[in-house]
Amino acid sequence: MSSINANKIAFISCVNDTEQFAECLYYLDRLMLPDGFEKDVIAVQDAPSMAAGYNAGMKSSDARYKVYLHQDLHIINHNFISDLVNVFQSNPDIGILGCVGTTNLGREAMAVTSWNVGKVIQNLSPMLLAYGNVETAYAPVMALDGLLLATQYDIDWREDLMDGWDFYDISQCMEFTQAGYEVVVPYQDQPWCYHDNHSSNMKNYNLYRRRFIDEYRRGQFQMPPESEQLKEYHDLKHESHTLMEQLICSDDHAQMHKIFQEPSNRGFMHLKDYEIIADTDYLEQRSNAPHRLWQAGMSAAQILQRMQQLKFWVHRIEFKSADTTRMMDQILSEYSIYAVLEIFVQYTLYKEYTYKEIMRYLTEKSLMQELAVWELIRDQL
Repeated sequence: MSSINANKIAFISCVNDTEQFAECLYYLDRLMLPDGFEKDVIAVQDAPSMAAGYNAGMKSSDARYKVYLHQDLHIINHNFISDLVNVFQSNPDIGILGCVGTTNLGREAMAVTSWNVGKVIQNLSPMLLAYGNVETAYAPVMALDGLLLATQYDIDWREDLMDGWDFYDISQCMEFTQAGYEVVVPYQDQPWCYHDNHSSNMKNYNLYRRRFIDEYRRGQFQMPPESEQLKEYHDLKHESHTLMEQLICSDDHAQMHKIFQEPSNRGFMHLKDYEIIADTDYLEQRSNAPHRLWQAGMSAAQILQRMQQLKFWVHRIEFKSADTTRMMDQILSEYSIYAVLEIFVQYTLYKEYTYKEIMRYLTEKSLMQELAVWELIRDQL
């Protein structure tokens, strides 16, 4: 782009899951836009790598401010744009910022275990990851987590080096540092983002970590010996998912229930969704509930998609991004209160607010059976 529009912000994402990205867009559409600003959203399809996709998006936009975000990231801070621009305008030396970062990658450059600054709500537990408080407007860091990266200057992403889906973020922070810019995490009174991430695929992580170390070593990084444990873990995950898919395909509800009624089979992050499916199905079967989550003939992918949609809708209530009455009307036309209960327990962080909102709805609608179920968890809040 030959000219830069100083009053424009572009959101750039590599997309291979249209349903995930649709929910990302739902939150982008609700961001407050400062006076005189315009917004653009660029979805890069079929990118060969994250860096290549981001380069394509960057070069197609004239926006001064660019936000590179994962397709499964939901920006829940409605004032995100003005907060972001204020940080950049406070210091022209700031080149790139993110919600989570690290002041020290360590000698082995194991970024995924190095985060020590910033906040984000993540899906897996769920939990608020508050690594370290930022006491001023922003804090300088060495590297940022790629879940969200925002820039006010354009520097090419190293698609020649990071031609996959790992370490593109750490590499880009090094590129900004080498160009003389600051890398920072801004102050967040409340977390700006919710990351609907699942258990990470770390299969190629060490390949790109080695490339990163070879490129930016300068005596400060050292690649550890290769470990077979990571490969064994991914093989185990694949085998477990295959078994779950086979049980669902054969409509073997009883065996699914039996597996997750065994305490030793519970609590594994890579099986969490299947555990919820089994628990919900058991409750729905016992109560002969309508709108079953697991319906006859469904594939595992179809059930997981239904569960994901319900999770999205409950989060809209939790993050004050939808009218509770309209949202609950839609939810209960497609799901049982047991499915809502499981998603609430397993995937919401702000439980007290969400519980009260749903309780208020059920009371106003005089849904006595649903109220009786909902009240069962009152003492657990």
